[in-house]
Amino acid sequence: MPIRNRAILTTCTLAAIAVFAAAIAGHNPAPPPALAGHSLEAKPRLTMTSEADELLGRGRRLYDICATCHMPDGSGVSGINPPLFGAHVSEAPPGRLIRALIHGVTGPLTVDGTEYDAAMPTAPLETDADIAAVLTYVRQAFGNNASAVSTAMVTAVRAQTKDREDPWTTEELDQIR
Repeated sequence: MPIRNRAILTTCTLAAIAVFAAAIAGHNPAPPPALAGHSLEAKPRLTMTSEADELLGRGRRLYDICATCHMPDGSGVSGINPPLFGAHVSEAPPGRLIRALIHGVTGPLTVDGTEYDAAMPTAPLETDADIAAVLTYVRQAFGNNASAVSTAMVTAVRAQTKDREDPWTTEELDQIR
């Protein structure tokens, strides 16, 4: 999968890619030392059925890729990577979050008075179902209580943004309703 944006590959990104590659190969690597002591189990608050239930379980497994930067408990890294709990995730339109994973994000983001300024590269997820799964999990874990993101939603946003090559700015994403 080519990297579609020009974001710098950070140590965090490279670690996420390594975790993803190991998962594909069927290995379950130990988390990096920086993650020692963090619980790898987030407790979703919603009980769901059908596609959403399947996406939730799959998302829980795939979240290890995201945990490298956003921490296993979704708390993020102060000033670098934002937390994944709270209104900016649970109340954000799914299309905004989908765009962030498909194309990446650049520019500062302020969450609860803290500014975060690390560029987020394109998520190293293989399919629209993978993106839907991770977003469903994040929107329902870490104290969030938001609706599932369907594979069809991701496919629709990908089609709408197929010609985009650059990461989104936070200002652009804020315009997505």
